[in-house]
Amino acid sequence: MVEDIKIKLGGLHCGNCVMKVQNKLRKISGVNNVVINLAKEEANVEYDPNITGFNAF
Repeated sequence: MVEDIKIKLGGLHCGNCVMKVQNKLRKISGVNNVVINLAKEEANVEYDPNITGFNAF
């Protein structure tokens, strides 16, 4: 089973900021995919709720 969550982010100014956040989120066990929209300052995270949950993000 896979779930998606949108996380509002603040303080992202450039592509380097996006890469840093994506890399951190992808290292969390159970995270399958991370897509960050710099203009909207939000992350879409696809994860397995049997392995991780919102508190890990």
